[in-house]
Amino acid sequence: MLFATAGGGGEAYDMCCFCPLLMGILATMITAVVSLKHGTPRTAVIAIVIAALVGVIVIQLVASMKPTDDPDEHGGQETQWLLFWFWVVATVIALVAAVAAIIRRFGSTGDPNRRI
Repeated sequence: MLFATAGGGGEAYDMCCFCPLLMGILATMITAVVSLKHGTPRTAVIAIVIAALVGVIVIQLVASMKPTDDPDEHGGQETQWLLFWFWVVATVIALVAAVAAIIRRFGSTGDPNRRI
């Protein structure tokens, strides 16, 4: 896997993968919230780009899981699914922020220079 450590155990693998991806998800959510607060479409686009970049890795991570009988692997797979659902929520928030920012920016008059 992308963030796996050489010779590390399952815990090292989980944390070396989980922590950077979780930080990317948090960056997506923070950027989306800033976009919602200020109504800036550019910030919303940045949130979507961050979500897409993190999503490539998260989806590849979940897609590469294989069924196993090893109890240690079950915990790792649960963590990967949890990460996937965090990413889904962050992406939905980023998309809602983009739509809200565009609606606030253009409003009912269609004037992009109008501020609410």
